Amino acid sequence: MKTRKTLIAFLAAYAIICILLFSSINTYISNGYQRAGAAVYLSDFLKEDLWNIRSLSNLQGKMLEGHAHYKIFTGLSAWPPLQLMILTATYLIAGPSHSTTLLVSLAISLLTLLALYRFTKKAYNENIALIATIFTALSTYFFYESSAPLLENGLALFTILCLDAFCDYLENGNPKNFYKSATWFALGLLYKIQMIFLTPVLLILLIAKGDWKGFLTKRSNYKMILLSALIAIAILSPLIARESILATQGLSSFSERTIERTKYITRTPAHLKGFVTAYDFEFENELPRYKIELIKHRYELTKLQKLVVTLTALFYNWILIPLIIVALYSIIKAKRISSRELGMVLFIVFSAAFFTLHGLLPRYIIPSSIFLCIFAAKGAMRLPKKAITPAIAITLLVLTAQTGFFINKISKGDHIQSMQHDYESTAETILSQAKGDFTIITTRLYETAFFFISKDKQKRAYLELAPEKKAEFEKMLKTGYAEPIVGKHLPYPKDRPPVKYVIVHENLETGPIKGNSDYNLKDTLDKADWAKLAHTINSRWPNSKTWIYEVDTNLINSK
Repeated sequence: MKTRKTLIAFLAAYAIICILLFSSINTYISNGYQRAGAAVYLSDFLKEDLWNIRSLSNLQGKMLEGHAHYKIFTGLSAWPPLQLMILTATYLIAGPSHSTTLLVSLAISLLTLLALYRFTKKAYNENIALIATIFTALSTYFFYESSAPLLENGLALFTILCLDAFCDYLENGNPKNFYKSATWFALGLLYKIQMIFLTPVLLILLIAKGDWKGFLTKRSNYKMILLSALIAIAILSPLIARESILATQGLSSFSERTIERTKYITRTPAHLKGFVTAYDFEFENELPRYKIELIKHRYELTKLQKLVVTLTALFYNWILIPLIIVALYSIIKAKRISSRELGMVLFIVFSAAFFTLHGLLPRYIIPSSIFLCIFAAKGAMRLPKKAITPAIAITLLVLTAQTGFFINKISKGDHIQSMQHDYESTAETILSQAKGDFTIITTRLYETAFFFISKDKQKRAYLELAPEKKAEFEKMLKTGYAEPIVGKHLPYPKDRPPVKYVIVHENLETGPIKGNSDYNLKDTLDKADWAKLAHTINSRWPNSKTWIYEVDTNLINSK
């Protein structure tokens, strides 16, 4: 009972800290805004336009309009749909905002911690479960993702729940646990495709810890497998239906991405000089040119380089390593490994091996790193009695320092994914002063689009991303139109209103302002007689000014 009260108190404090901290510091990445923006558009559509749809062509036109204005197809079609479904339902109930999205992400993370506690309690005991939960919550990647729109923390939730239910089935043979495992697996797959990594783990567990011969010879098990398959198909029906529709329209970037990524394992290494680590991928904004090139070619690196990235991601919180070693040593010494321990080890090994062959963004490793936190907690409790409290205290101190350092980098605008610009005020400023319909070119497309979708109820604004080639930028200024990335053959509305504004965000953009192209966007605008600086939006964070330029396209076209 005391452990449960401590857990509840910790989770409550954790939630309050996250709300206070991330309400002002924005750790979202562009991918998160893609999904959030599409969810805002869908929630508005369901509230305001659904009952006016009379045919499939009407529906297609409405979705094309959404993409023409706000580029919603990248959020609608590039990932499995559960994340989008959760966000859409939330926006329908509470309305779209940064705070709403934060609370959804935090709720997912808290559920993950509760599932982790329950899983670890079954594997060991309440004390180890509590320590593992605190280690996980304070670990840098997990804490960072606690405010991000539904990424790897959610995948970790379904991984833990699925493995837990499957281990229960192996221990008691109750078909209900097998159905639960199938349900969590399907939901995880509907959430993110990496859930597939758990498949070989479950198969090996069945062989190693279950009566697999009896499993194959028992007739009732085939009925159980069939029913589980039907449950999975029913859960995955939104994905199946979406892909069936999008594929015929040439919009399925999800299937294209999935097929393309299977090729990364066999690609010829680029053999670029130098090494990058997980820190370079996730944490550092100002990188040497050679590291930028290595990161851009992350799927063409040598296997050794990929191993370096994988291991530095997996063991970013290095203070856990001695405790993990103690835990694994105790398991080896006991010459006995439980189904949950074997499942954790297999999942960690398989994930590390896959990403060493494939390549990864370090946050992909979160579901594996959570299991390492469990082993670290077990290792701490296996130390001599007098060393347990100091070891836990030192570990918590270092975890907090590492995570605090990362958050501090974000607050200073030094993090590679920092998003501290005031997009909301930017949208409000333009919408309050612009008349009629207009096109905007911006250096941060999805972040800006999220707030325009939320506020532009008359749908007057069309948004386009500033291109990396000056010739394309000049063409866009004259036409207000950029060739769509997905569904190019579809009848997009090409008769665009003229470009009225160009938005430039200080320091943190990719593309023209970061030197990756043949022109500097801000310099071009400052020197042009057809553009004038109309507004400067200051954020309280460093390196986060937003410059809004008004553009006179009549003057451009007259030349």
